[in-house]
Amino acid sequence: MPRLGSGAPESESLASPQQAVSPKKSSYYRPDIDGLRAIAVLAVILCHAQIAGFAGGYVGVDVFFVISGFVVTNSIRRDQVAGTFSLGDFYARRVRRLAPALYCMVGVTLAFCLLYQFPAESFDTLKNGLFIAILSSNIFLARKTGYFDPTADQLPFLHTWSLSVEEQFYLMFPLLLIGLRRLKPAALFGVMCALFILSLVYSQYAVSHFLPRSYFQIQTRAFEFLAGVLLACLPTRRQEVKSRLYHDGLLFLGLATVVACTVEFTSNTPMPGMYALLPCLGAMLVIAFGSRAAILGPVLTNPVMVYWGKLSYTLYLWHWPVFFALRKFHLTSNAWVVGGIVLCFTIAVPTHHLVEQRVRHARWSNLKSLLLLLLAPAALLGSLTLASKWTNNFEALYPAPLRQNFELTGRSIFDGERSQKCWNKVEITSPEDCTVGDPQVATHAIFWGDSHAYHLISFMDSMGKDYGLSIHDVTHTMCPPMSDGPARAGNPFHQTQRENCLKHNRLVMDHVLSHPDITVVIMSAVWPNYINQATGDHVQPTLHGFMPGDHYLEDTVAKLHAAGKRVVLVDDIPGAPPELENCGANRLYGISLPSGDCTYPATYAKEMHQPTEALFARITKAFPDVKVIHTYYVPCNGERCTTVLDGVDLYKHNDTGHLGFGGSVSYYRAYQARYPNELAEIFCSAGQNCPRRPEGSQPN
Repeated sequence: MPRLGSGAPESESLASPQQAVSPKKSSYYRPDIDGLRAIAVLAVILCHAQIAGFAGGYVGVDVFFVISGFVVTNSIRRDQVAGTFSLGDFYARRVRRLAPALYCMVGVTLAFCLLYQFPAESFDTLKNGLFIAILSSNIFLARKTGYFDPTADQLPFLHTWSLSVEEQFYLMFPLLLIGLRRLKPAALFGVMCALFILSLVYSQYAVSHFLPRSYFQIQTRAFEFLAGVLLACLPTRRQEVKSRLYHDGLLFLGLATVVACTVEFTSNTPMPGMYALLPCLGAMLVIAFGSRAAILGPVLTNPVMVYWGKLSYTLYLWHWPVFFALRKFHLTSNAWVVGGIVLCFTIAVPTHHLVEQRVRHARWSNLKSLLLLLLAPAALLGSLTLASKWTNNFEALYPAPLRQNFELTGRSIFDGERSQKCWNKVEITSPEDCTVGDPQVATHAIFWGDSHAYHLISFMDSMGKDYGLSIHDVTHTMCPPMSDGPARAGNPFHQTQRENCLKHNRLVMDHVLSHPDITVVIMSAVWPNYINQATGDHVQPTLHGFMPGDHYLEDTVAKLHAAGKRVVLVDDIPGAPPELENCGANRLYGISLPSGDCTYPATYAKEMHQPTEALFARITKAFPDVKVIHTYYVPCNGERCTTVLDGVDLYKHNDTGHLGFGGSVSYYRAYQARYPNELAEIFCSAGQNCPRRPEGSQPN
C-alpha cells in the first residue's frame, strides 16, 4: 500500500541559524535546500508510482518536515530580532503561498471524482475536501482509513494529510516562539530540545503500543519539525574552521542516510517513532553542510535540481491524483506509470508559474488573503457537502442503470443495520440478534470466520432455511477460524488485530465446546490469507502480515472432531483480477477494460485456489467426516470465470473479493444450480430433515 509525504517548500531558505537572526543580515536564498527538496519529492513520487526499490520513498515527508521547521524558525526569529514580525502577515503569507495551487488541485480532482467515483465515494471525497479547507485532512483520513489499509489508495486526497500536519505546525509554532521570544538563545535551544525529546518519546510510545491514527497526528510528527527548529536555534559559538572535505563527508552521510531509508524502509517499517529519526538526521546534515561542501554541494545546486525543488510543492500536489486516476482506469503498466510521472511535471510547471507564484506575489491585504483563500473555499466546500447529503449524493444526475448498480453493488451486507450487532465483535454475539436460517429447528450451527464468512450470511440464511439449520454467526475481520494463531509480523497494527482475533477465537472455541446443542461448526475464510507457503530460514509474512499457519486450522478441526462436532468447511469465493474491479459499473460509465465481458481465465482462479485445495485435502483425508461446501468455482465454467451473475456485479464497489449486496443474494442460487445435491448430501447425512423446501422448488 502507498506512503505519503508533504512537498511544500517554504518561501525562502537561510544560510545558517546565526545569520538568520542577525538584524544586519537580509534573507537570502539557499539553492542547496531546493536540491534537497528535489530529492525528497522524487523519493515520494517513485514510492507512490510503486517503482521497485523505492518502497521507503515515503520518508520524503520527514525530510520536508525538517526543512519546514528550519526555514520557518529562521524566518520568524529574523523578523522578531528586526522588530518586524507580525502574526497576521505570517499567516497571510502562508495562505497565499499554499492555498492557490492546493485548491486548483482540489477543484480538478473533485470534478474528476464527481464524474467517475460512485456516489458514496464522491460524498466522502467532498467531505475530505472540506477537511482540507479547515486544515484537518489528517484527522478525517485517520478516522477513515488505516495507513496500511489496502483500500487507502482509493482516496484521491490521501496525500493531503501531511499538508494539514504542516499547516497545523504553521498555526501553532509562531505562537510558541512569541511566548518564548524573551529567552536567551541557549535557553530557547534547551526548551526546543526538551520538546523534541518529548515528541519523539510519545511518537515511539504510540508506535510501540499500536495507538490508532498515530501515523497521521501532529503530536507524533512534531519532533520532525523540531529537528529543523533545533538547527535554526543552535546557539552561536566560535568554531574551528573545517576543511571542505569535512563538510562534504557530513553532507554525503546525510544524503546517504536519506537514500538508504528510501531503499531499505518498507510498508512494514513502524513509523514514525525512532525509525523516522533516521531520515530526519539525514536531512539535518544536508541542511547544516549543504552550502559549505565543495564537491557534493554543486550536485544539489545545479539548475535542474534547483528548478525541480522549486516545483516540489506542485509536484507533490498533483502526483497522487494522477496516480489515482491511472489506477481508476486500470492503467498500471510500466509505460503508463512513466507517462504518469511525465504528466505530473506537465501539470506542475504551469501550476507553479501561473497559479502558485502569481498569487504568492500578489499585493493582497491580509484580510483579503484570508477571506479569499481560507474562508471562501471552506464555505464553498461545506455548501457542496451539504448539497450532496441533501440530494443523496446527487443521485438524480446519474442515469437509471447506474442508480440500479449503485443499489445492488454500492452497498454490501457489511453496511446493513445487522452488521452493527453481529459483525466484527470480539465477544460472542447475541444468538437472538445474530442467528440466520431457521431459528426454530433443533439443529444448531456456528458460522465461524472472517469477512469472507460474513459476506456469505445471505447464503447461510437461505441454506439454513432450506436444510433445517439454525446458524449463529460469530465472525471477525482478519481472523481465521483457528483456536490459536497464525502469528503476524510486520506492521505493528497487525499485532493489535491478532490479539483481538486470538481472544475472539478462544471465546468461540470455549462457547462451542461448552454448548452440546451446537452440533455443526461451519468455517469460512479467505483461506489464502492465512496459508503462507513460504519455507526456509527467512520466512516473510504475507501481504496481511500472516506467517505460516496451516497447522492451526488442522489442530482446530481435530479439537472439534474430538468433541463430537460436525465440521463443514466453506472453500471461499474466487478473487477477481484487479483490472476487473467495478467491471459492470465501469461498462455503464463507458470505461473500456481489457476484458469487455467482465470475465477472466479460469486458470487464474485455479492457481489462486491450489493452496486451499491442498489444505482441505489433507484435512478431509485425516477426518473423513469433515465436509466441504464448494462455493469457489460457482462463477466459473471450464475456461472462464465471471464477475457478473444474473446481470449483477458479484463484488461490491472497489473490491474484487467481497460480495456486494446483489452478489450475495444471487450467489446461493448460482451455487444450487451448479451443485444441486451437495448440501443435501452434507446435511442429510448429518441427520437433518432436509430438504425442507417443497420438492422441485427453487431455493430462497
